[in-house]
Amino acid sequence: MAGFSENWSYPEGHPISRERAEALLRGGLGAHYLTIIQQSCAPIYWYRSVAGGRGGIIANGTITFVRTPLRSFGVTANHVIQDYEALIGSEGLVAQIFQARYEPKVIARSERLDLITLDIPEQVLSELGKKIVPLSLPRPHDVPQEGRGILLGGYVGQERREVSPSVVEWGMLARSASLVAFLKSRLPGRRTESITLTF
Repeated sequence: MAGFSENWSYPEGHPISRERAEALLRGGLGAHYLTIIQQSCAPIYWYRSVAGGRGGIIANGTITFVRTPLRSFGVTANHVIQDYEALIGSEGLVAQIFQARYEPKVIARSERLDLITLDIPEQVLSELGKKIVPLSLPRPHDVPQEGRGILLGGYVGQERREVSPSVVEWGMLARSASLVAFLKSRLPGRRTESITLTF
């Protein structure tokens, strides 16, 4: 696939121009898409419990939620969970997804693709208050197509700010993209979510 460049164009017959698509994303549609991304994922992180609360967050990643007719599960990068697994057995190690304590239970992993699926109990999803949005809203049998848009979002460590031992601000980084390459513009703004950790 070729990279995105100034002379790249949408496939023949595409209903809107690149300029119009970017304008829509900078307006209300972009904010709506950002809400969909926020409902579909959360930070997964770990720290050591210490006297009087928690120590600093050791590391974090992003987990994306998927609900099928048979079960709910999460998808993240395999290296994120490998970093956590390397610390298992350490005194006081605690994993969480946002404010919900969570012990990762692997369904399957691929080191080659750097992907892992994790069982997410309904109780954890309920604690998080996430409303998992169907992966394909308008037509359930759509698949990603070259030249069409996709949304990407996550909670990167550089955007995390530990305000106090019990409050963390998670800055979400979100992007709109084409399957050819990233668009130059991103969804409007970054959203910061503050949470109170539970011990």
